[in-house]
Amino acid sequence: MSGMKKVLSFLGLIIALSLNAQALPQFKAYTDGHVDIGIRFNGTTLEGFWLNDAAQVNGIITSLDQDFDEHDVRVLGIFDANTPPTLRPAGSQWDFLGVAEGEPIYILPSSGIPDTLPYLGVSTEDTTLAFLESNYDVEEYAFTLIDMIGPAGSVVAIYLSAINIIANATNEFSTGEVVLEPGEHEHFNWSFSHLGTYDLTFRLEAISNGQVLDQFTGETTLRFQITEGGGYLNYDQWRRTLFTFNDFGNEAISGKSADPVGDGRSNLHRYAFGEFPVHQFIWVEHAGNTYPALRLTQRIGTEDLSLHVESSTDLQSWQEANVVLHENEGRVFHNPGLETRIYRITDESNPRAFLRARAEVIAEP
Repeated sequence: MSGMKKVLSFLGLIIALSLNAQALPQFKAYTDGHVDIGIRFNGTTLEGFWLNDAAQVNGIITSLDQDFDEHDVRVLGIFDANTPPTLRPAGSQWDFLGVAEGEPIYILPSSGIPDTLPYLGVSTEDTTLAFLESNYDVEEYAFTLIDMIGPAGSVVAIYLSAINIIANATNEFSTGEVVLEPGEHEHFNWSFSHLGTYDLTFRLEAISNGQVLDQFTGETTLRFQITEGGGYLNYDQWRRTLFTFNDFGNEAISGKSADPVGDGRSNLHRYAFGEFPVHQFIWVEHAGNTYPALRLTQRIGTEDLSLHVESSTDLQSWQEANVVLHENEGRVFHNPGLETRIYRITDESNPRAFLRARAEVIAEP
């Protein structure tokens, strides 16, 4: 990075945090299992939600009766070595995918196979819709894709085949709709041309005798994150994925020093160490000796974070510890760019009683 830099430091906690600690208030990671994009009536308008069928969210299989509001979760498609992206086939009929022949295209398939990706449907099965059907003779519901915000030059498609394209969207336009009768649900392929974070906005309409009932029309914006298993380049990319657009522009909510959950941890701390951080003092064996070590979750692959492990004998004075990476336990699958690592002291003659992690964020002034 060019120009003058400033360094912001903050500490990890010295003790392990409970896994029951709250996460950020929106956009938890839905990585696999089945969910329908549902439509329901809130007494005034139609609204979108996630109709859950045992989806895995933040690494936990959720109960069937636990549905999610539109901003509760994001669809996280991880196309890593175990689930590589499809290569776009030859033929102009596939131009709607937005990538050239032989280039990767990131598809959440209508079949639900492989089961390492989110399996998405669209549903009109919510019981609250019965009011509209019995009182206004609603016979159909329309989900119309009206807006897409995603990486520059990206294309999103909802389709069944090359000749059955339901909806298409770019940063410049959106077109297409899903129309279902009451009590139906359907599955489609969802394709994304680029890695990154997407927001898809649908207009939701109730249709009676061929006419849209305008008084009940609503909108829903749903978030998708497409990755190859890597993390975030910087804090702004993390913030773009974890906060709504309104909150993204509000420093009091999504700024580095903000604490939107109210648990004493800043957004910057969550960025560096994860929403459910591990920060644990342990002992490890190496070459026949026992050493103090620190086990923690750590954000890697960023341009604006560096980690320092510090030691102390009295919890008052701290100094940079001589440590080495003892073990990399691997990535936290549902949290892109987060790994669980163990760092051990290398100095046998002067082991310190306490260890802690300090992350530095280097940013332009």
